[in-house]
Amino acid sequence: MKLRPADKDLITGIVLLALNIFIYVQIADIRWGHEQFLYSAAMLPMSANVLFSVLVFALIAKSVVKGGRIRLGEFGAMVKANSATREFRIVGISMLIILFLVFVAVPMIGFWISGSVFLLSVLLLYVKSFKPLTSIIFTAATMGALYGIFVVVFMVPLR
Repeated sequence: MKLRPADKDLITGIVLLALNIFIYVQIADIRWGHEQFLYSAAMLPMSANVLFSVLVFALIAKSVVKGGRIRLGEFGAMVKANSATREFRIVGISMLIILFLVFVAVPMIGFWISGSVFLLSVLLLYVKSFKPLTSIIFTAATMGALYGIFVVVFMVPLR
């Protein structure tokens, strides 16, 4: 079964909307105690999620305007057809890696080590224009910038 681009965009938008709602629920569980919201750990994910929401709604609206629709009777065939594509495998594996990072690696070995390994591996595997030395320099600069922003400026304790 061949899906039209508008159908794919609509399905993607609905899946991303579900993820977006999940992120809102997780952010709502962040407690910031006596701090104001602007100085809490919830500010950055909430800001990013608001932008994410706008983009998801724009994707859904664009796909509906272009005639995108979900055929529930053919949903199994659509999933089977899409799961055979290279893009689906790349996205699926990437999502599994991110879930492993968030739920296993960060709690066990900390943000700095797991984040550095994750970023370096992404740069080495997916960004073909970077040489290994460039990837290492970019990873070190990114982790240094994150340290400066969160630990020094916002005083958020990251381990």
